[in-house]
Amino acid sequence: MKVLVIYNPVAGKKKEIEKSVKQILADVDYNWLETNKAGDYLDGVDGGQYERVIAVGGDGTVYQVANWILKNNYNLILGIVPRGSANLLANCFKIPGNLGTAISLALSGQPQTIDVGLINKKTYFLIAAGLGYDAWVIKNTERAWKRLFGFWAYTIAMLQGLLSLRENNFSLTIDGVRHQAHAKTIFIMNFGRFLGFDFGPDISYDDGYLSLAVVRPVHFGDYFQMFGRLVGKKFYWQKRLEYYKFKRLQINYDRKVLAQVDGETVDLGSPAEIEVVEKKLKVVKS
Repeated sequence: MKVLVIYNPVAGKKKEIEKSVKQILADVDYNWLETNKAGDYLDGVDGGQYERVIAVGGDGTVYQVANWILKNNYNLILGIVPRGSANLLANCFKIPGNLGTAISLALSGQPQTIDVGLINKKTYFLIAAGLGYDAWVIKNTERAWKRLFGFWAYTIAMLQGLLSLRENNFSLTIDGVRHQAHAKTIFIMNFGRFLGFDFGPDISYDDGYLSLAVVRPVHFGDYFQMFGRLVGKKFYWQKRLEYYKFKRLQINYDRKVLAQVDGETVDLGSPAEIEVVEKKLKVVKS
């Protein structure tokens, strides 16, 4: 079996992790490729010569590798060795943090074919995309904090955003039906539970649908309720939140709104068109 290993030297202690990974892979037929800031490290790589690709890094690395697989329509199995601050997808699939165990799983574990989201016919996402509050939090969380505190580094920005970020007007077309929303966040999910939090009911990565949450915290007291929900590991509640399941979604908005795709801040533009692509990616899970 031929394997492509994508290694992010920024995620963690470079020398120690690189040495350990290569020792574990000593008996494996693999090619080694490191990420770079330009994001062009996969340009010209022929994925057709491999059976599996292993992403050693954080969510950003997984996002880039998955988009390379999907855009080129490679029949590759994606294995994940989590070495980032949040490791959302690894968490969703209960992939262990132990380096040796995660690599063994990536090499020999059984894959599951999952749905993915497609934005504006060009960008794929695996977990979630959002406009508004969630993107603001991601952009305003310092990298140094993430290295020190992991996911909990986001909590400071979460509190700042709750108090300072204003709501936006959105026009939504959900499977052909028009809706108007005045919301803090428009959040699109392929997974309903990650990092131990429940983000909504009946959300599955293999049911042929994506889920949309329109978050509308209006009154000051709602912020305390939202925070209480987060502490209780349940993000959703009925008072200020609307849920929809969909196959196609169009989002229109008047003024510029920050957006994120699988934890990477992006400019989606308006309108933004989002659709589900069923059974598109093979990922190894625990």
